[in-house]
Amino acid sequence: MQSRDSDLDEFFAHEIQSYPPSLSILGKLRLSSNKSDLLDCLKCTLTADPPATFDCKVMDGAVVVHSLPTKAVCTFNQYADEVFIPHLENQLQTTFRLDVVWDDYTVDSLKESTRKNEDQEYAKKVAGDAKLPVKWMEFLRDPKNKTELFTFLTLKIENFAWPASKCVHATRGEAVVSIGGTSPMGHCNHEEADTRIVVHLVHALQHGAKSVQVTTIDTDVVVILVVVFHDLLTAYPFADIWIAFGMGKHFQFFHLNDICASLGVRKPKALPFSHAFSGCDTTSAFFGKGKTAWQAWQAYSDAT
Repeated sequence: MQSRDSDLDEFFAHEIQSYPPSLSILGKLRLSSNKSDLLDCLKCTLTADPPATFDCKVMDGAVVVHSLPTKAVCTFNQYADEVFIPHLENQLQTTFRLDVVWDDYTVDSLKESTRKNEDQEYAKKVAGDAKLPVKWMEFLRDPKNKTELFTFLTLKIENFAWPASKCVHATRGEAVVSIGGTSPMGHCNHEEADTRIVVHLVHALQHGAKSVQVTTIDTDVVVILVVVFHDLLTAYPFADIWIAFGMGKHFQFFHLNDICASLGVRKPKALPFSHAFSGCDTTSAFFGKGKTAWQAWQAYSDAT
């Protein structure tokens, strides 16, 4: 263009490649790898310690499966009976109600193409006497494996003898297995545990729960809870919601009430767009920017 008598304005008025370089690497989306940076923007100093007991605990089931050890067991039955169920029993000691929420992998979903790019097939039949796969994390990357495993573990939950004074709910496809209590849950067609957690949370608040703990390692869940919090508080002004986030040395508590009080009423409603625009599961992150977009948002209130 510099060596020819050409119109630069005309040249730059057209796309010069199929995919915007700020959003892709030769056509492959720059999926955000630092979504958790947003938590540093949202979190604030706790005004109180989390309660010793909760009326309800809502757990992302996939988080539980990823966090529990498998070295001491050989089969799926052993894993369920000696690792998974005892962990739930331990959680149930400090709550009246326990909800285990699984993802439901829909074949024609928007996220299916993303999963195909990320996941490596590692097929393994899930059965009680079958041996656990040596490559456990690779096994959990395959949606088909997870669907079978989640169904298997829900059956174990359903058949276990839980204390009569406790209440346990676990998703099974679009249905919910309800054990104990007098308030069974109906069907729910949400694909991801991210939003289905809110359905379980609302059901708990509707039936008398005041203090609720949500266990997750997904920033998306925190964002969704922030978005719906003020609506929840309007309907249930007694709600006290805590988020148990992360694992191991990265574990921390977030008090949703404190976070939303510091953000005000308007910003939480705009948070989903900000989160997706700066890089989410199915949207690209701007190259080199990530969640530092938060600083620009704070400096430009009209963006809200």
